[in-house]
Amino acid sequence: MAFRELRLRYARSFIGPFWITISMGLWVIALSLLYGGLFGAPLEEVAPFITLGVVIWTYLQAVLTEGSTSLMQAKGMLEQMETPISTFVWLVVLRNVIVAGHHMTIFVILIFLYGLWPNMNWLWLGVGLPILLVAGFAMTLFVAVLTPRFRDIAPLTTNFMTVGFFLSPVMWRPSDLQKNQFIVDYNPFTHLLAVFREPLLGRAPDMTSIIVSAVIAVGLMLIAMLLLGRKKHKIIFWL
Repeated sequence: MAFRELRLRYARSFIGPFWITISMGLWVIALSLLYGGLFGAPLEEVAPFITLGVVIWTYLQAVLTEGSTSLMQAKGMLEQMETPISTFVWLVVLRNVIVAGHHMTIFVILIFLYGLWPNMNWLWLGVGLPILLVAGFAMTLFVAVLTPRFRDIAPLTTNFMTVGFFLSPVMWRPSDLQKNQFIVDYNPFTHLLAVFREPLLGRAPDMTSIIVSAVIAVGLMLIAMLLLGRKKHKIIFWL
């Protein structure tokens, strides 16, 4: 369903979803030049860091914002047939995983450009990627179940992710902070970004980031499943 939806969205387009990837590539080039100049960091260090940060953040932002309205958009189908709520959540997550896969072509280009060849630390992706996917699914399920009852959650999510983008180390490195280190230390997105980005940059992620991210993913999943179990029979009346 996720593949079919993407094909329909970009029907009659020559390069389809790669238009978004091209736009992101241009954006990343501009940000890398800007932040490399601001912080005096070499481009070969800043460009991969920003690219991976933007790809991960775009995925998290998309699943949260699209997830918050997913059940309301599926109102007609839910009224006509009994469909598991999780089906629509999976659809949002899988669609954005595919889009994120397209965006990763930017990083592949950087691998060849800067010689960022895989090393043993890439094996940490076997830990980081599942954590990121579980956290993304849990966040999507949480907002998908709650938003039909509390419609303010959709715009609140959009505003939350906009502010979070600037307060999270997406474009800037944690070491660039001169003060207010708590912005990094107590920011859950710092750790979710690190478990996937650090291995691809050839570094082992910090154990604190792995533990915090795993706790966030499992905790959110338990809360979301509990919420779904208690409210699934009421959701159809809230739509």
